[in-house]
Amino acid sequence: MAEERADTSTVGTLALGLIGRPHGVAGEVVFRPFNSEGVALHELELPLAVTLVRGGEPVAAVIVKARPFKEGALVRLESVDTREAAAALTNAELLVPRSVLPPLDPDENYIDDLIGCTVTDQNGRARGVVRGAFWNGVQSILEVRDDAGGELLVPAVGEWLLRVDLERRAIEIDDHE
Repeated sequence: MAEERADTSTVGTLALGLIGRPHGVAGEVVFRPFNSEGVALHELELPLAVTLVRGGEPVAAVIVKARPFKEGALVRLESVDTREAAAALTNAELLVPRSVLPPLDPDENYIDDLIGCTVTDQNGRARGVVRGAFWNGVQSILEVRDDAGGELLVPAVGEWLLRVDLERRAIEIDDHE
């Protein structure tokens, strides 16, 4: 199932995924990353101050333990020690400070950084603005919307993204037409 994402990032943070269901009775939760091939939460230095966003309200939290689990991790948050407290966090988006993430390769970008970029195709035709993104189970998909409300879905992979210029907030795509 694809996780739809909008621009919920805050300055200095990056959305890594969603808090899922409780795991067990002692407050542990399942973490589902937006990109299972991205940064592994359990490999970051802990404890780690994070932000949880549920219903638009950001809440500060601290991850005290994380261990690999399926495509994500099992996470223990400070002061969350019951199944009920863990259940209250279900579907919260987890944001981490960008400063704790490893550096990107020159041809890599975070999907959150592409949201808001203007998009043109290989022929110079304006296609719209990246309004959101979702993970389809294989790759991230950019949701590009034009002024008339039209939508274009663009895989966020090299074959489709010809140039990304974050300074100009511009992306050139190959629309495969």
